[in-house]
Amino acid sequence: MKMQKKKLPDSISRQLEKFVKFVKKQFSNAKPALENLRNHLSTLQKQSARQKNIPIPAQDAPTPVRKRHMRYDRMILAALLLFLIVFLLISLIRCAAKGGKPDVQAANAPVVTTVVTTLSPEQLQQRHAVYPHAITVVGDSIASGFSLYGAIPEENGLAKGCVAIRNIHDFTFADSSGAEKDILEVLREKQPPYIYLSMGMNDINLLSAEEYTAQYAAEIEKILTICPDSDIIVAGITPILPSSDFTSNASIQQYNAALAQTIQQLNRENVAYFDAYAVISDPASGGLAEMYSAGDGVHLGNAAYPALLNALCPLLDAMPVPPAFPALEQRLTETTAAETAISGTE
Repeated sequence: MKMQKKKLPDSISRQLEKFVKFVKKQFSNAKPALENLRNHLSTLQKQSARQKNIPIPAQDAPTPVRKRHMRYDRMILAALLLFLIVFLLISLIRCAAKGGKPDVQAANAPVVTTVVTTLSPEQLQQRHAVYPHAITVVGDSIASGFSLYGAIPEENGLAKGCVAIRNIHDFTFADSSGAEKDILEVLREKQPPYIYLSMGMNDINLLSAEEYTAQYAAEIEKILTICPDSDIIVAGITPILPSSDFTSNASIQQYNAALAQTIQQLNRENVAYFDAYAVISDPASGGLAEMYSAGDGVHLGNAAYPALLNALCPLLDAMPVPPAFPALEQRLTETTAAETAISGTE
């Protein structure tokens, strides 16, 4: 039975290869210096011999003279070896110092997590069907449409009219028992796998973009403290019809750009920005597409919410899977399979 040779990790192999190349380069640079040192010592030897009237040793030179010159050769060799050892030590220290710098920079750099899914197309489709049951929507009257139109279960809708990021704690929301509580208390009890935050239409005319994003970031940090295992999706403000005079789509896009930058700066792998504006906007007008309008130019109609959820799925696929999600996915999948089996026998 042949023993397989263990390979060094790629990182160590690359460091060793870099060090060997560095030493070779430095040693080749040191050759002229060593040669000059040897010639200089040889010249000193000859001068010393001439000053003492001692002839330069030859093969037939007397034994004491030959021994004296052998001592000189050994001294030269020892000096060369000492010089080489010191040079290699200095090179090693320099190489180690250079090798250490990238590690320090890497430690300070933002952590980027790449999630590689191995799910089949059928498994992905099944997971996408589970997402609406795992998402709790928090926000204003536009966000309330998710549960109002049946895109998510009613108990997962924590949204009310007039809610804004600046005043969300002025409102109460029903928990699982129907008791009205602050949004943070409800989320603490619920611990949803995914939290979809959607508000801003009621802020845009009263807060600057800087105030809006600062208050949003503060609320996200509060939610992360009480729901550390939840994934948070921060939706951009949705567009309005170009004919609406509530605000302008240019202002909405400005606030959304500031919000997207704020989420990026948070640098949390379980917090992501979702460009809801792009999903339901009309490429021709740049505003809300007519097919997604509820008629007043600001609120969204029934068709908008499935479109938003479908566009959200790839983003959720790329985020870390919340610890509570697999159990929910298994339970819902088993329930669906059982219902399918029952309907097939009828």
